[in-house]
Amino acid sequence: MLGAVDRSYTTSGLRAERQFDAWRGIVADAFVPVEVDSGAADAGRGFTADCHVRTVGDLAVSWMRSASQQVRRTEAHTARTPSGLYFLNLPLDLGSTIHQDGRIAQLRPGDFAIIDADRPFCLEFDGDFTQISLAIPKTALQDAMVDADAVTAITIPGDDGVGALAASTFSGLASYVGAIDGRVVDAVAMHVIGLLAAALDARAPAPVARRAMLYGEILNEIERHYHEPDLTLTDVARSISISPSYATKLLAENGTSFGRRLMARRLDHAWTLLVRERRSSITDIAILCGFNDPAHFARAFRARFGMAPSDRRRVPDDHGRSLR
Repeated sequence: MLGAVDRSYTTSGLRAERQFDAWRGIVADAFVPVEVDSGAADAGRGFTADCHVRTVGDLAVSWMRSASQQVRRTEAHTARTPSGLYFLNLPLDLGSTIHQDGRIAQLRPGDFAIIDADRPFCLEFDGDFTQISLAIPKTALQDAMVDADAVTAITIPGDDGVGALAASTFSGLASYVGAIDGRVVDAVAMHVIGLLAAALDARAPAPVARRAMLYGEILNEIERHYHEPDLTLTDVARSISISPSYATKLLAENGTSFGRRLMARRLDHAWTLLVRERRSSITDIAILCGFNDPAHFARAFRARFGMAPSDRRRVPDDHGRSLR
């Protein structure tokens, strides 16, 4: 049980037929809205569960004891209630299973894994269990490691290497009985996040190769959708299951940004179309390339190529003829 508690929830004392519905509400309040199913509740046996939450800086540390259940967070949940959180789960007395991003983490007692609460996931608990959970701001973990999105639903053994050190720290933080001095609480939280980042990085797939692959996927998404005037970095990042902040980092590592890359691709296409589509107006070309404002298109075109779009049409083709 947590050594110090800010919030406590329990289904004890409620009538058996009300306990499971109460637990669903507790999970939504303490964590995020999800679907919760339980064979025990369906059998009419009641549902006894407790959850206690402690805040440590930007972290929320939870201790939970509950009956068997399956927890699912769907795309509808993530769209309605974005959280900006990763959750770390560390079972204490019964293993559990995590599904996310096509990966499956089988956790033994003492192991841990993270999930991204802004992407669909499923958690399976096959019997009565006790678990420690940490709610971690996504920006904090993403700033501390190469690619947090690459290591969701990956088992980190709690009995070996830095994973053992991290697991003992999480358990110690949960069981610590005293108040943490407000002058150092943020440093404690950052220490915990740093240990978690180190443990996750040690299990991540080859980071350089993955970064190159993801950068290529970003460029492919821009190539497929640059003609859409409302295309955003968030759209591109979501389509390849990474965060916008990580997509920004990948682009910066390659000397560019989303805005520069998108603008360059639109203008390069316009350069070609102005010659190839001679019957289309300049305004039509601008729209085909993702520009809503022809004046903005003209300014951007001149800035990139040193000429107006109309001048481009007077450039001779390979046979020396004017293409106007």
